[in-house]
Amino acid sequence: MKRTKKLTIFSIIVLLSFILTLVFPVTVLADDTTPPAESSEVVSSTEEPETVETAPEAPAATEAPVISEASPAAPATEEPIEVEATAATISDTQISVAPNDSEIEETERVNLAEIVSIAAENDITLAGTDGDPLSLSTVEAAETLATGDPYFTRGGVLYRFLPIGGCAAYGGVSATCFESSTPIQAALENVKSNGLPDNKTVYVESGTYAEQLVIETAGLILMGNPGNVLVAGAGASAPILDGFTLSGTTTGITIKVEGVTISGFVIQNYDTAIAQPVVVGSNTINISNNTIQNNGNGIDISSDIGAPGTLINYNVFLNNSGYDIINGGFNDNNVQ
Repeated sequence: MKRTKKLTIFSIIVLLSFILTLVFPVTVLADDTTPPAESSEVVSSTEEPETVETAPEAPAATEAPVISEASPAAPATEEPIEVEATAATISDTQISVAPNDSEIEETERVNLAEIVSIAAENDITLAGTDGDPLSLSTVEAAETLATGDPYFTRGGVLYRFLPIGGCAAYGGVSATCFESSTPIQAALENVKSNGLPDNKTVYVESGTYAEQLVIETAGLILMGNPGNVLVAGAGASAPILDGFTLSGTTTGITIKVEGVTISGFVIQNYDTAIAQPVVVGSNTINISNNTIQNNGNGIDISSDIGAPGTLINYNVFLNNSGYDIINGGFNDNNVQ
């Protein structure tokens, strides 16, 4: 009986063991063969979260740059384009206008003539700086205002010297407005007869003057446009004395007295640009900041010992066929 019980117990144990082997082998097989499968499943499960994690990262990365780059990029490209366009336009206009001061003044004068012409057509009367009415009744008056004129002030009164027909812009010929085919010389004659201007200066505005000037008033300053006085030559809009249309032996300016100053002129197409014959006195003559070109001779000084000295500074001499400076006095050291 004991043996039978033992056998029975043993059989039960064996049976349980067998049953357990049937159950656990599956787990063991799952542990053995499934590990790759389970690991792959785990990997797949981890891949899913990774894709889920990368998915938000990708949109976040794409959205953030797209928004941040697009918004600054668009304004950045738009603003420079507009600024560059305007800058280019401004620079172009500046380049086209600024190369030459004379071109600017020509444009201003043309515009002034147009304005004056319109005023004349509409019977408009303007007042000058001295309070005198400007009667703009003719186109010639407009052209006169556009071209400028020699002028000076004496006793606080402004005197103008204009080409023929020019005073029509100022109410006609009067005690303060003179007409002449040689307006600069007319101003010089007035000064000779009536005395020096308040500041000794006769001003000549830009334009071309076919004249031969003779200065016979001591201490007179004849002023054109010297520009920068430390730069040689006349200014860009300096008045031009031109002897091209004159006949005979021509001289641009003849200085007959002491203490005269000539500054800011272009003097061209004369046999002699400036002549200084024998002059008596002790006040120095100054010739400065002029452009003397295309003449026979430039400056011809025929003085003698004891005559006033002559200072010749910051002048430009171009294409004169003879001499630029002639110091004709014997043993004369007065030219500097």
